[in-house]
Amino acid sequence: MRLFLFITVLGCLVFSTSQAQQVDYYIHIDEENPLIANVIMELPNHSGAVRLYSRATVLQSQSQIRDVACGNMMLSADDNGEWFVPSGCATVSWIVDIAAEGTDGIAAYDLKTIISKTGKWWIFSTPTGILRLKNETVELNAHFNVPYQPNFSTEIPTERQAPGFYAVGDVPVERFSNGKIKLNYISDNPELTAKFVKPEDHVKALDYLSSIIGLDNNEPQEITMILLGITRQNQSLGGAAGHKTMMVNYIFDTVSTTSKEVYFPIIIAIHEQIHQLSLARPHITWVSESLAHFYASKAALTIYPDNRVVRDIADELYASSMDGQPGLVDIQKRIDEQQDYTYYSNFYIQGAAFWNAFDLMIQEATNGSKNLDDYLALIMRTEFKKEEGLPRRLKRAISFIQEEKFKLLEDKYLFSKD
Repeated sequence: MRLFLFITVLGCLVFSTSQAQQVDYYIHIDEENPLIANVIMELPNHSGAVRLYSRATVLQSQSQIRDVACGNMMLSADDNGEWFVPSGCATVSWIVDIAAEGTDGIAAYDLKTIISKTGKWWIFSTPTGILRLKNETVELNAHFNVPYQPNFSTEIPTERQAPGFYAVGDVPVERFSNGKIKLNYISDNPELTAKFVKPEDHVKALDYLSSIIGLDNNEPQEITMILLGITRQNQSLGGAAGHKTMMVNYIFDTVSTTSKEVYFPIIIAIHEQIHQLSLARPHITWVSESLAHFYASKAALTIYPDNRVVRDIADELYASSMDGQPGLVDIQKRIDEQQDYTYYSNFYIQGAAFWNAFDLMIQEATNGSKNLDDYLALIMRTEFKKEEGLPRRLKRAISFIQEEKFKLLEDKYLFSKD
């Protein structure tokens, strides 16, 4: 299962702090032309030229933007994928080509702006649908004018936050609340997905994760999950964690859906939830994705303790073979230095096996009195450095494990064999 990662994009443009810094996006979809969105971006005052960019490439997706213009002047992207906006240009416009689900569905990790099969609601995705200023201002506002609902405005995430996904139009929402946690489910087939995504199970997973990550159990949470059907032939069962909304795939071929595929959506949802629940600054990718995938499986085992199918899913992950596979740290290096994503999926499979082995090592050393859960809050707040294994801070906290055992664990999962 492929899932997207968070990357902070650092820019170089600085506006004068003496002026109020605000960017407004006006997003319009017409009922008569539902496969395009027209976007107008109002820029802050700028005496010199500025540059715009799309987060799509950084997030391993493709922009759906075309016909970028300042008034009657068309703007073209340069070799760096940036649009040069001349001084004095206060308004930039463009068109977003909206994707349709079709018969095969759409992979959530593609982060696309899409129209539902009903043709009456849309998901507007900020990575593929908007351009951003380099080193953008703090306040970003989107104003939506779409069919089947009143106009509304919302603040959207900055470049340093997870992307924004917005379900707009005549959206089919199912709401659930236990007083502390509010869940909003949006599905392209609500009747079908209600059979295997249960809010009471989701809440159990959130309670478990919140307690071990170290969140305030009294802090209210509101989660929105968009479920999108996809065919097995598409080979793309995954999800994407947004700022306040996640997108999750499920197999909509109900005739041949396997018993494991029934549980994949909730496991994927939990994976994405872990990204959203983390209070710390984002880890480097191998840590972020491997931890999320391991704890997605562990949370599923917590809420389905006697379910043989869930147990089999977890066992398959934890038994992943390391033969001939590069280490997780070295895979990260390939991505950072060469943009080589060949072994990206190892972050989930090999990564889950790594953390499970670490978990078992702690249990064995303490005769079962402790496990990885007892150290997750520390892990979430500890920096993992590039090209290095487990941080010294973490090893000191688990000093009852000998350094030789840490080295064996790191050599097996983190570093490639010579």
